[in-house]
Amino acid sequence: MNLNSPFFSVVIPVYNKEKYVSRSIQSVINQTFDNFEIIIVNDASNDNSMDVVRSFDDPRIRVFNRDTPGPGGYAARNLGITHSRGIWIAFLDADDKWDPDHLESMYKLSCMFPDARFMAAGSRVINGHNIQPNAYWACNEHKGPHLISLSEYLSSCLDNKRPVRTGTACIKNDKTVVTRLFPDNMNVKRGGDLYAWLKLMCHYKQMAWSNHLGENYYKDIPGQVVKVAPTSISLMGHDVYNEFSRDLKRKEKILLAKYLNYWLFKVWKRSPTRYFSSLMIIKNLYWKRDPLFSLFVSILIVMPRKLVFSVWRAIKYWEFKV
Repeated sequence: MNLNSPFFSVVIPVYNKEKYVSRSIQSVINQTFDNFEIIIVNDASNDNSMDVVRSFDDPRIRVFNRDTPGPGGYAARNLGITHSRGIWIAFLDADDKWDPDHLESMYKLSCMFPDARFMAAGSRVINGHNIQPNAYWACNEHKGPHLISLSEYLSSCLDNKRPVRTGTACIKNDKTVVTRLFPDNMNVKRGGDLYAWLKLMCHYKQMAWSNHLGENYYKDIPGQVVKVAPTSISLMGHDVYNEFSRDLKRKEKILLAKYLNYWLFKVWKRSPTRYFSSLMIIKNLYWKRDPLFSLFVSILIVMPRKLVFSVWRAIKYWEFKV
């Protein structure tokens, strides 16, 4: 293997993950496909994480340091992308791990779909003793490896079946596209990965997907950003829509607006400051492209919160029964 031109660059941001980072790194080292480098980005950890990293004696591991921790690890991932030398860039969080054949399966997928520039696979979601595959894999594993168009991606996300998680995302190392992929300058603490995948899909119009389960995503880790941080509404703003929809067809633009509307509504549902969020949500809704849902959300979010959840559960139950 030529260390200067590996096939995969694996980017792992690390911020105070001393209990878990060894598991993450070891799962990469144990890959059956060994043509990779590991880029550890120390996001200004103040525990013993880096002592654990330094305990690995492997020439494929490179370490870069940041002086200030960045919310969500987005700046750390962007730094890792900047220093990557691989043909493909893969991502793994420091508290998750891969199955041993994950990179081999992604390599085969890249050969199967040589025009693909964005790839993903299935994940296991682990919450204590509860282990389940992610929703997209559960519904589509039987199809085998396949391409997903932008319209199919947006429709799947609207159905709560997103095809990609950070730990299975692989992107072609095209610095003209992937530089500053994650939103590190928008004061974003949560949701930046969803923004990145949407950005790639709107640019490339498709992705390749492998029907293997490659990642173990541990949802029960204390202090995870996904549990404690709010999602920034700026990720769903009209400037984002205008940028992402520039080269899209009419149907794709409508689906993108619906997706952003649904994302806005989900942000509001999680927000403890309902009245402030309601004003922000109504202001940012996509009335022109998605008028009925915009009106529905505007009515819903001024209702008592308990009633909102009751109505929403009834709607989802009706959709399931139909």
